[in-house]
Amino acid sequence: MRRTGTSLTSRRTGPNYLRRCCVIACAMANCTYSAARGDMFEDFDGGGTTPYSIANSVGAAPSLVAGGPTGSFLQLQNGTANANNAVAFNEDPTVTGPRPHGKILSADFRLTVNGASGETAALGFGYAAIGPWGTSGPRNPGFEDPAHDWNAPAYQGAVMVSIDVSPGSDVVSLSGFGSQLASVDVQPMLNLDDGKFHRGVLTVTPDPSDATKAMFDLDIIEDVHGAAISHSILAGLPANINLSGLPGNRVISGATSTNLEFTADLDNVGVRIIPEPGGLALALMALVGLCRMGRRRV
Repeated sequence: MRRTGTSLTSRRTGPNYLRRCCVIACAMANCTYSAARGDMFEDFDGGGTTPYSIANSVGAAPSLVAGGPTGSFLQLQNGTANANNAVAFNEDPTVTGPRPHGKILSADFRLTVNGASGETAALGFGYAAIGPWGTSGPRNPGFEDPAHDWNAPAYQGAVMVSIDVSPGSDVVSLSGFGSQLASVDVQPMLNLDDGKFHRGVLTVTPDPSDATKAMFDLDIIEDVHGAAISHSILAGLPANINLSGLPGNRVISGATSTNLEFTADLDNVGVRIIPEPGGLALALMALVGLCRMGRRRV
């Protein structure tokens, strides 16, 4: 697959670059999410802000598992083959709908596969409009849409990231409102089924040339609880998507496999509203200050 979008290095000035700096800095620092700041967060340790429902569509049911790097995590698929499950969060009024300066969705995932090449397994996450997908209760677009599972989540009324892993290939894709927008095979740069937690970060902002349309950035923080190396997968990807197409939305994540023994773990799912550019500058300065303080203490 060919990488699509504009590289981060080509956009090192202006509010969009400042916004991305804050996004990555916050994501890498594992900033605390707070309902008081209008953010949604679920750590599967009893500290979440938003109720969620499990959809056990095929195979063994998802379950909470203790002993992760930050406590418990949700295991969407438990090492078996031929399963399809999802977790759907209720619409959260503090983060639903398009926002003037955009918003950030992040999720930690850990994937392992065992099987022959040619078979597929995938985990996906993203926003689903409440019109087709409801405001609450269990839903699994990867099972309900017969034409698309979580390997290619081009669902109507949704914007979804997919991490499709198989022996020798890790394809990351972004789909929106029924069509695939971009995809890239990240191997050998990244191995996403290595048994480590990685963090996916999807940023959606208004297109500077047309504020009614969306622009997407997708980053993956490799080994988020260890080396924490940030990779820009898609940067500045314009899409002919009207942001009003998500007037109300909820976060849904799911996993599926076909003839591959697949383990898919999910943790620390959150949505953060991007503040005014002035607030971003203050946040970035505060993060720089904290980093300097940390260095002095060492």
